[in-house]
Amino acid sequence: MKFGTNEEGIPELVFKDLPIAEKFVHGMQKLAKEYIENRTKYSMQFLADIMKKMAEKGLITIKDLYNLSEKEVIEKIENCKEDNIAKNFEIWRKATEIKQSKEPIDNCYCVSIMNPKIRYINPLVRQKDKFVRISDLSKQAKQDIEKVRNFKTEKYAYLDFDF
Repeated sequence: MKFGTNEEGIPELVFKDLPIAEKFVHGMQKLAKEYIENRTKYSMQFLADIMKKMAEKGLITIKDLYNLSEKEVIEKIENCKEDNIAKNFEIWRKATEIKQSKEPIDNCYCVSIMNPKIRYINPLVRQKDKFVRISDLSKQAKQDIEKVRNFKTEKYAYLDFDF
């Protein structure tokens, strides 16, 4: 991989091999979808809300978050007796699917998943003496990029517990 100059005159990494660039775009498409799926966004919000609730009750501190291992933080959550935190954490942990809805769902932990930031990579590829975007060279890469750009989820995600 080398540096080249993009359409705006800015230095940018450039692939010199089209098949490798295609594999890269295909792999990144899979990761990008994982990042914007409701289950990922829901899980991040749920864990943030657990930490906030435990911090408000003095059950975990900023110092703990810097000094404890991930295992120790999880043990604090699992052993928490307040506000069904441990029980809800276990429900979330065992969930095989995060439910989705167009409308908010009452009497459960339901979060709004607003328009996620869509991230995709359309790298430059060296073609003889010029640099070309992979989407202009490869039908497969263009399809992979479009899959990410057109990915949609429902506005709300939830699990059946009240938090």
